[in-house]
Amino acid sequence: MKVKFENVPNMKLAGFQTRASFDNASKFLPEFWKNCFSANLEKLYSNGYKAKDAFEEFLIKSRVGSFGCSVSVNENEFDYLICGEVSNDKVPDNLSVADIPSGLYAKVTCTGAVPESITSALNWIFKEYLPGNPEIEFRNAPVLEYYPQGDCFDLAYQCELWIPVTKK
Repeated sequence: MKVKFENVPNMKLAGFQTRASFDNASKFLPEFWKNCFSANLEKLYSNGYKAKDAFEEFLIKSRVGSFGCSVSVNENEFDYLICGEVSNDKVPDNLSVADIPSGLYAKVTCTGAVPESITSALNWIFKEYLPGNPEIEFRNAPVLEYYPQGDCFDLAYQCELWIPVTKK
């Protein structure tokens, strides 16, 4: 897998939130995406991104769905957001916010249909790449998934997994 390192500035993400356990995330989160997409985002995509109200305008402007964000709660659970980047906009009450601290990220290019490509990359990073790595280690900060526009079920689709790291 292709890995590049990049310093990411502070970011503010906002979106739909759920809590998942590390044990069930690979089954639970795709269902959360499916439900969130069908309830909130599908109609925006299908009508050419024409908002009917301020809430939909916010979803479009912040590109909710362009990021997934995992924020550790404890050793068994984490909060997960389907989100987009916001500036100083007022976030609607029914959305959650995650503040992403600046720092070094290992950006891993994932090729293939989602969620399989993301799951495969996560397993590789945390079971093979990071353990025993002499140059970097995991930094306690949110893990991000970046989804550019495109068909995420296409076998050639490329997205990125952003892993917070520090140099040893």
